[in-house]
Amino acid sequence: MNSLSIIISLFAFLVGGEHQNEPQKHEIKEGTILVIGNPSANDYKHIQFPKKNIIIKRGGLPNWDSVDQIKVIVTDIRIRSNSNTEVILKRADSRKFFNSFPVIKANLESAIASKELIWP
Repeated sequence: MNSLSIIISLFAFLVGGEHQNEPQKHEIKEGTILVIGNPSANDYKHIQFPKKNIIIKRGGLPNWDSVDQIKVIVTDIRIRSNSNTEVILKRADSRKFFNSFPVIKANLESAIASKELIWP
């Protein structure tokens, strides 16, 4: 092996190694599974959970710990006029959120950036 082929092989190895360190880009489609993470502050800002009084009026239990770290499935994707992606989520275990809401909405990009939604 001559020195030129060694240099080319070494360069190809280094370029390939740098490519692996880039963050993975995930594609969202219907059926994608995500996990609800912890809110960035005291409450969720990018996942649109119903307000506490609405949960109680519908006979639910407003326990925010019940939604932490649960798997959800993307059932619908909508691109809004401001180029934000809104997703409709349902629980992967087929239960209802707070025992009364079958689906919730979330702003996908903001929720992932704030780690309110995370990849499993």
